[in-house]
Amino acid sequence: MKRILSVLAAVLLCLSLAASCFADYYCGYSYQANETGVVITHHVENDGETYSEKGEVFIPSAFGAAYVTEIGESAFANHGAMQAAYLPYFVTKIGDGAFYGCSSMTFVNIPESVKEIGEDAFADCSMLQSISLPEGLESLGAYAFSGCSSLWKVRMRRGPEAIGDYTFSSCVKLETVSIPDTVRSIGEGAFYFCTSLKNVTVPASVEEIADSAFDNCPNVVLTVEKGSYAETWAGEHEIPVKTF
Repeated sequence: MKRILSVLAAVLLCLSLAASCFADYYCGYSYQANETGVVITHHVENDGETYSEKGEVFIPSAFGAAYVTEIGESAFANHGAMQAAYLPYFVTKIGDGAFYGCSSMTFVNIPESVKEIGEDAFADCSMLQSISLPEGLESLGAYAFSGCSSLWKVRMRRGPEAIGDYTFSSCVKLETVSIPDTVRSIGEGAFYFCTSLKNVTVPASVEEIADSAFDNCPNVVLTVEKGSYAETWAGEHEIPVKTF
């Protein structure tokens, strides 16, 4: 009888510990529940259970019955060993500085479910080479990809109405960008110091471009619709254009 009671006590203790773990921490992840699902608030760098041998992180789609819907502020910031991040489909928000300073990360998939990318979300990810922004993205924060000095390819699709201040600043290998026709404004320094930038297609939907949007882009040419605001703006700022 005593042995049975001891076994039962041990089982109850294990269940208690498991319940506590799933409440806010599991396998290197700290998280919190909100009204839409789960927010990952922190990740332990180099945790053996969440990093592959190649430095990849496959972020879980759910904890228990709750889907991961948000990568929280600075959750993976300065994870120097992470080389790739795979986000689950249900994520709708990538918070401010979520992957800031991940200096070895060469790849991140941004799922189609994402509606918001926060300020500094991928800033100073100096090895990140290409990104594809999801269709339906609603908000693209200031400095989101600033300092991504290896970034040479950006695929932007219909969705955001604004490119924030310094969003792509100091992306020194970026050569071409085609801005989607949902964009209405291009912020201060949006492409500041993109020294390799050669061509940016600016649609007629754009109604506002900050004075410094293309500062220190010595080789840039804007491809614009004839008679558009962008053509007028380029002329006022002595930036060469191609019209269509």
